[in-house]
Amino acid sequence: MVTLRRSTKIMIILVVFLISVYAGIKKSSILDIFSTPNKVVEDSHANTIYKNAQNYKKAQLLYKSVQMGETVNKVISALQDSRNHLIYSNSTEELYVALFEAPDSLFQQNSNELRKISGLVNENIHTNDKVRFDINIEAHLENKETTKNKILELINKSSIPERVSQFTVQLEKVQAEIDSLSNQDKMLRKFQDNYLMYVRIRLDESSNEGLLLHVREFILTTLIVFVMLILALTIFYLCVILLLKVMSSLGIRTSHGSSSSYRYYSDRPYKRKIKRIYKPMPDEDKEEKES
Repeated sequence: MVTLRRSTKIMIILVVFLISVYAGIKKSSILDIFSTPNKVVEDSHANTIYKNAQNYKKAQLLYKSVQMGETVNKVISALQDSRNHLIYSNSTEELYVALFEAPDSLFQQNSNELRKISGLVNENIHTNDKVRFDINIEAHLENKETTKNKILELINKSSIPERVSQFTVQLEKVQAEIDSLSNQDKMLRKFQDNYLMYVRIRLDESSNEGLLLHVREFILTTLIVFVMLILALTIFYLCVILLLKVMSSLGIRTSHGSSSSYRYYSDRPYKRKIKRIYKPMPDEDKEEKES
């Protein structure tokens, strides 16, 4: 039977406890509350997309929540209309960001739904300079189409190859300008008809509920890791006992360890050591007295 010293048992339990506490600290990030209380987490890629977007109207909403998962689900549920197109999203333990593009006709409906969600701390609506959208592209397109038709007429009427070649080059240039204006018209219509919505949800670590959430996660993680390690060590100990019993049944001797008691098992009978004490016989005592 393998036995451990009391000091060894205490040392094992202490090591298991320290490992469990370390795992709880890493998982719950409880030290971050005290080390960086004013830390602001941002998503640079999402910020760049929002900043460079050319939409005429852009909305930005910021939430702070202790239960981030619950708030994220509420936001997704509020924007479940299929016309709300998700452009980009990213989620971490401390921040959730999402960029949506939606028809301008849904602006008021989406805003009302998002304002119902608790934790909204900031809402900002930005409109770009409308002058850039007032370019009369349709008039430019009409002029280019007219020019294109005139060149086609000249090509059809001309019989001189050199003139036809010159008109063809001019026609290609006009067609390239028409294509460029058409693409610009599509983009401007898209920017005018659709607005961009930027939603950010941050973990609120400043409230008492946020601190309790970290403490709860720390305690739960520590207990789980501690129990798992104790179970693993118990299983290991039972396996060692089983192995020693199998070895003893096979007549295999185990080495003597300083931290465990042991027995030798074999087919030979066990020999007990006997200490012999010799006492003098009575006759010998009498002879000694007479002499």
